Amino acid sequence: MPPPCDDKFYTFENFNIGNELEIYGKVFHLVNADTFTKNFLMKMGVRVGTPANVPADPHTQRYKTQY
Repeated sequence: MPPPCDDKFYTFENFNIGNELEIYGKVFHLVNADTFTKNFLMKMGVRVGTPANVPADPHTQRYKTQY
């Protein structure tokens, strides 16, 4: 985990929908999960977040309009 929690590790609870993970300086926002992961989190007693839409990628949109 990033500082100041760099003495800890990510656990399954961190991989819930709606959470943000910072890995090697990049931040990932989890917008959805597969069925296995959702079931696993529920069996472990984690309240699974609500799926969200994937944000639009400006580069992909620009590429589609050019070609």
